[in-house]
Amino acid sequence: MASVNIRKAEVEDSRKFYCRYEGESNAQPVFLYLDLEDGEMYTSTWESDESSFPAATFHGTLRRWKWSGVPTPDQANDLMEEVVEEAQKMLDGAEVEHLDGNWVGTLNDDAQEAERTIEKALDAEWGRVEEMDPSEFFGDLADLGISAETTDEEIEKIVAEADYEGDEGTVYVVEGAEEYLREARDEMKEE
Repeated sequence: MASVNIRKAEVEDSRKFYCRYEGESNAQPVFLYLDLEDGEMYTSTWESDESSFPAATFHGTLRRWKWSGVPTPDQANDLMEEVVEEAQKMLDGAEVEHLDGNWVGTLNDDAQEAERTIEKALDAEWGRVEEMDPSEFFGDLADLGISAETTDEEIEKIVAEADYEGDEGTVYVVEGAEEYLREARDEMKEE
């Protein structure tokens, strides 16, 4: 019988799980996974433009639950620690067997109840990683010190040092921040 092995998310970038493909209006979904065969539990972005999902998920050997938003790595790690006992109950009540040419995972009643508990934990209010327009994020450019004389290096520094963390654990992704600030500076030069 397997034990739960949490694969913690690396926390070097609080926006690690944020992925939005060009032309898409929403970020890719983020999932919590539990492998019923080896006990590995991890969080990952569904980085695929395919509409299908893995065969192991279809056959129930790789359990997958969608986060209600895009978590930070710290939030993902905290949740995995929070639900590790429920995940172990799932492993204890799981059976993986070969049926009709496929490995299929099934859960007993206790394991199904543990799975519902994990699903509820993912539906809770978590801080989120959200996209924000640069004009809204930076606000009044004079407060940032942006003027017609601002150099590209100064703009890069402003973007690199900006505080992307908001209220209640929200982290902002600001696509095109440098381009926005350069264009604003260039418009000031023309005035």
